[in-house]
Amino acid sequence: MASGQARPPFEEESPQPSTTVRSPEVVVDDEVPGPSGEPLG
Repeated sequence: MASGQARPPFEEESPQPSTTVRSPEVVVDDEVPGPSGEPLG
């Protein structure tokens, strides 16, 4: 029973931080090379 209860919280916490960390990274990466693409490129 302990395995079943510890499984849902682990799976929900894993995808939550993963998506939140990737969301800002993708948005910042896309916005950074866009406007400041001249000096970077």
